[in-house]
Amino acid sequence: MKKIPKCIIPALISAFIFLLAGLITGTNPYFGGVPNSGDLATQYYSFFGYLRHVLIGNFSDFSYSFSNGLGGSMAGNWGYYLLSPLNFIILLFPANQLNIAIYTIILIKIMIASSSFYYLAKRLNNNSYPIAISLGVAYSLSSYVIGYWGNLMWLDAVALLPLVILGLTKEVLQLKFSLLYILTLAIIIVANYYTGYMICFFLIGFFIYLSFLSFSSWKNLLKQIIYFGISSLSAALLSAFASVPTFYNLLENKLNYHLPAPVIDAKRNLLSIGANLLFRGNISSLPLIYIGTISIILVFAYFFNGKVALKQRIAGLLLLLFTFSGLISTKIYLLWHGGQPPIFYPYRFAFIITFTLIYLASISINHIQHLPQRTFWITNAFLICFIIYYVLIVKKVLGIPKSSKLSNFLCK
Repeated sequence: MKKIPKCIIPALISAFIFLLAGLITGTNPYFGGVPNSGDLATQYYSFFGYLRHVLIGNFSDFSYSFSNGLGGSMAGNWGYYLLSPLNFIILLFPANQLNIAIYTIILIKIMIASSSFYYLAKRLNNNSYPIAISLGVAYSLSSYVIGYWGNLMWLDAVALLPLVILGLTKEVLQLKFSLLYILTLAIIIVANYYTGYMICFFLIGFFIYLSFLSFSSWKNLLKQIIYFGISSLSAALLSAFASVPTFYNLLENKLNYHLPAPVIDAKRNLLSIGANLLFRGNISSLPLIYIGTISIILVFAYFFNGKVALKQRIAGLLLLLFTFSGLISTKIYLLWHGGQPPIFYPYRFAFIITFTLIYLASISINHIQHLPQRTFWITNAFLICFIIYYVLIVKKVLGIPKSSKLSNFLCK
């Protein structure tokens, strides 16, 4: 009897936890629950019902319009909601079980996310099996996924981003033609142009990060830029059959009008981010970036551990600042969202912050066994000070009344 591939283990663990959580909260349709996350009830059941209607032979209705916020043509809707390869799973279920079909698609995407990050951790950082499995589970069940799992068209990007990064790091930067990078990036763009754009923007910063770490000569850097450019262009061309019609449709409709841009309060975000980083998520005002307290401790340890090269720590800090940049400026916030402010669900690029944090944690864990005692105490002292700062200033844990003298003193 053949052994189960190890990459299946984190997927099964993530699936079990997700299904159990759904059972407890009454959102698991396998046991009679009602999935109610995101826009499932208001949009996705209708869209997926239409998709199933078209795929079972009603091709004449392919261009039918819902006349929703994307405009009159159906091209934008297909590009935003319906082009994920996993959507064909709905054909395996009867029409009266559409909720179970959609939930199955969501579950599979979560499982892929867990396995793909596990694979990245093993291949890239050679993490031990227990650590790689834990990181994969933490990534796939981050607060972003738990908060937005009902917006399932965003989960393709979460699931495949680790494979894109693996292809970029292990092949493109090594001046190799990477099918892994090209195909996974193309699938992400086809599955959802919106999150595909965010990943393309992130890849520019991540390429600079990798180039800085691997810099040996300007000639080699030029070659890396060429390989990166050609590989990324190849992915764009492969996805053009879906992205080009969608783009022209959006030019005629959604991109033709402008919504009022939100005011990004950098001071408020920086004071409040501890809530989502260490304790809980607030879906209405801050990015969902909780990945588990242990993972966050590993990130802190990454920056204080002298065993990690100073150059690597500086590069990691700059990369992290890049991913957090949307929290400090309205213009950068809009840039992360393709120039259009989201109506609901702010900070939709937060899955990139989540990925970066766990990526740094996967590097940090390899140096923990060499962590000097002095660094250990500095890391823990910093973490304790951070928590105290969070409790006193943000007041979301102790619940200090705004009218209290202590509250007024701390907020001056």
